[in-house]
Amino acid sequence: MSEAQNQCSSTEGCARVSPIRPMTESEADVAVQTEATSMRVELLQARMSPKEELNPPTAHADMEGEMMEALTMRRQADEDAELTKTRVHHKINAEASSEALATIDGSGNKCLLCGRPKPERTGGKFYSELRQDCGNFSTFDGPKEEALHIPAIQFSTNSTQKAHGSNGFCELNYAKSCADAIVNKDYLYWAKSMNMKHSLLNDTAAWDARYCHVNGFLDKSITSFQHDFEGMQQKAKELCDSKYAKYGIEKLTFLDMMKSARYDSPNSPTLQDAERLAAWNCAMGDLGCDLALCAYSFCDKGNGELGIYDDCKGWHPVHGMPGDTQF
Repeated sequence: MSEAQNQCSSTEGCARVSPIRPMTESEADVAVQTEATSMRVELLQARMSPKEELNPPTAHADMEGEMMEALTMRRQADEDAELTKTRVHHKINAEASSEALATIDGSGNKCLLCGRPKPERTGGKFYSELRQDCGNFSTFDGPKEEALHIPAIQFSTNSTQKAHGSNGFCELNYAKSCADAIVNKDYLYWAKSMNMKHSLLNDTAAWDARYCHVNGFLDKSITSFQHDFEGMQQKAKELCDSKYAKYGIEKLTFLDMMKSARYDSPNSPTLQDAERLAAWNCAMGDLGCDLALCAYSFCDKGNGELGIYDDCKGWHPVHGMPGDTQF
């Protein structure tokens, strides 16, 4: 007989020694919760004066109330995150449902809005550059899940790291035609690659027109640069550094863009949402693509009416809108 067993047999009240059994996961959770509750009660007791007495039922009720409140807040946060995630994938899947809007790149990753200018819009101009080094944060289904939470500005690299530098449009394979427009030094490359009357874009075209109008992108001070790459790039930089800097460009993520893109409201976007989306484009690497898309595609017809393409007097598929967008 072991020494411990001898002690047990000779000591009154010695407990029976039983084999040690590992706790199950549920038992461990109960033990942790019990210990946490015990520590919290002790803390409350320590804070009370000697003359005060702790009412255990009341203390436990308060703690249970606090725990339920925290659980409810956590559940609401999870539901909000899931809703946002659903909206992201809904948008991605909607865009991907047409070959005109989604392709698969050489690495097998989905590329959304990555087309080339429509032949009838180029006027015979040849674009020699087509980036093959993009999509590092993309998958066969679209942008990587974790990439949706990364500040978009972090995707930008300088020319010492890549031959042409990079940005969020390139790394996410999202509106990658903007990255191609930049390397070809022609923002209209992006605008001419988009068909805002496409069946999948037609419903959002009116929203995009309002986005352009609310931000002032249909003003002559912007549209006059649509054929001037350097001038438009400089204008975009000035806006990002001044007008849109207040939105914390360094922190904006893909999910922030989705929260502001409320296509289901006929009165959206609000001024704040429109400006935040413009700031997100700054974070993605270049606002110039949006400026050119607005200048080429939409016009202010007056009396609150906005037009698209040939709805606007003087629009030409090669030259875009005439210099003055007021009709």
